[in-house]
Amino acid sequence: MSPLSGTGANPLRDPADRRLPRIAGPSGLVIFGVTGDLSRKKLMPAVYDLANRGLLPPGFSLVGFAR
Repeated sequence: MSPLSGTGANPLRDPADRRLPRIAGPSGLVIFGVTGDLSRKKLMPAVYDLANRGLLPPGFSLVGFAR
């Protein structure tokens, strides 16, 4: 079965799926090269958006390394 075959419904949008609202336990994210272009334009805005939507666990930590 190819990934494009089937009904085309997105399983992440299934309202009956009760797994999605769960939030993981305390976790962390380490970004190497945090002062770089990718981090500034993509990674940090994505982490901010997740935090703004309340999708990060309460014990979430972010660690950045740069040279």
